[in-house]
Amino acid sequence: MATIRGELKVFIPCYEPGGAHVEIYPHWEANIFTIAHISNGEIKYKTIKRNKGELIVNIIRREGVNIVIAKSLSTRALELLKNLNVKVCLCKGECKNIEEALIKLLHGELYEIELVKKPFKLNS
Repeated sequence: MATIRGELKVFIPCYEPGGAHVEIYPHWEANIFTIAHISNGEIKYKTIKRNKGELIVNIIRREGVNIVIAKSLSTRALELLKNLNVKVCLCKGECKNIEEALIKLLHGELYEIELVKKPFKLNS
């Protein structure tokens, strides 16, 4: 298991009612999110219901999140999260629920994804 320095706040879009044992929502634009606060070997869960029209990035900023686990995100979401210094990990079909995703995160079994922008060169 990875050594954790400090605290982690992991943000995960999910189905109702939220918490450790629910499935991760297949899209970034969920209405329910679980935040797993990992500190001193303990995990505490908090469920957040998004208000109509509320931007997800504002929830992440307000809650002090430093990692997002998702099944899919838009390039715009990746840009916004990068600007907030939030790491993004991809959890495709291999994660049955939030608890399993967190175990995989702590064991280094998820993939971090980044958006790379570089000039396009034709014929290269």
